[in-house]
Amino acid sequence: MVKNSKGGCKSKRMARKHVNSCPQRSVRKITEDGEMYAIVVKHFGGQCEVVTTDGVTRMCILRGKFKGRSRRDNNMAQGSWVMIGIREWEVRGDGKTKCDLLCVYSDIERDELKQNSDVKFTELEKVNTEMTGVIVDNNVAFKDDKTSDYENIMLDADNLEADEVAEDDFGEGTPKTADAPDEYVFDVDDI
Repeated sequence: MVKNSKGGCKSKRMARKHVNSCPQRSVRKITEDGEMYAIVVKHFGGQCEVVTTDGVTRMCILRGKFKGRSRRDNNMAQGSWVMIGIREWEVRGDGKTKCDLLCVYSDIERDELKQNSDVKFTELEKVNTEMTGVIVDNNVAFKDDKTSDYENIMLDADNLEADEVAEDDFGEGTPKTADAPDEYVFDVDDI
């Protein structure tokens, strides 16, 4: 019998034969036609509504693999990124096509997909921004006139300080000679 080392009545809930130490799994990418990336908009129990990378809203059917006792690594919530398989053989009259859930991505896997995939995720990021209200930085800076004026003043001040340091490096402070009448006279007693 397994020793109850964590305490509480729910620590031995799942049998050890169903729990595997999860090794580092590779990120599943699109390999076949009909597979697409999507983001979950609504969750309806055995189904969910997703928006795909082409901007189409579809009804996603959760397969048995993603339900029940061993669904620890594939918990799905609103805003989760998933891979779906489009049901090309099924034609519906109301407009929303059905699709099957193939994979659920964690936050780390989502970032890896963004970096290493050829697919444009702008539609998914737009839907995520609408749901969460968090604006994704796309290297766009918004400034008003006062901010830009202040930045210009600070840049000018930095340039003046750099010019003064450069003049000090090139011999200002040497004794006055007949050849260079406008140079600064340096007196050791003033120090």
